[in-house]
Amino acid sequence: MKTLLFFNDWSLCRIDNMRIRQGKPEPVPDATFLDSHVDIAWGYPSVFQDEKSGRWRMIYQGHYSDRKYYPLVAESTDGVAWSILDVSDRCAIPDRKFPHQILPKGEVGEIHIAYHDQREEAPAKRLKLLIDAHSHPGFATSPDGIHWTVDSSVRWHRNVSDPAASVFYVPHRDMYTLSVRPRSNDRRVCFIETRDWREFSTPFLVMEPDALDGPLTQCYGMPIFPVGELFVGFLWLYHTEPRSAPFKFYDGKVD
Repeated sequence: MKTLLFFNDWSLCRIDNMRIRQGKPEPVPDATFLDSHVDIAWGYPSVFQDEKSGRWRMIYQGHYSDRKYYPLVAESTDGVAWSILDVSDRCAIPDRKFPHQILPKGEVGEIHIAYHDQREEAPAKRLKLLIDAHSHPGFATSPDGIHWTVDSSVRWHRNVSDPAASVFYVPHRDMYTLSVRPRSNDRRVCFIETRDWREFSTPFLVMEPDALDGPLTQCYGMPIFPVGELFVGFLWLYHTEPRSAPFKFYDGKVD
């Protein structure tokens, strides 16, 4: 038996006694996560299972009243009910502000995604965190989501890109691909490729709004996940306010 994903009908010639429809997700009240310390509206969470403890961990960011973002960690035994993880006795941070803070504020503007790299041979680098470190892209690695090492020699983007980056691995090309923006306010989708997390390609455009989209629609981001032999992208469409944006797309280039 073969699984057939109904993204389109190109492989079908006939349908009998069947109707294709979109499922409707049901919210799980116990899975609602709130952080009393910060606003997590811009959380951009990444979830992975810690190999040693077997627990689920979530890396996310919180916005505080000082108008800054803080990288934080939460934990769960079942992936449904979450609580903040106090790491103050395990993770030394200068001028710590929150018990679940995992990086010094001075090294981070905002965080993108914590990618769990199952191909990484070095346990200390199993997790890879993409960072917007104020005026340049930053990079950090971790074995457990609690202890992080910032590598200032890695520059994964030529510009600064707003959070919403996604990482996926392409087996037949032996390539890691980053789904990012060309620049912070340039809301289109570009790819950046790397094999070793040291050398990165120039961003190249893969998706932008066109005449078939509604007025003032922008591509905010596109997380991508492998499904069998396919790659499924969840495109975030952002509908902006009708006002002047002189910074939008700059000169039309992506590098």
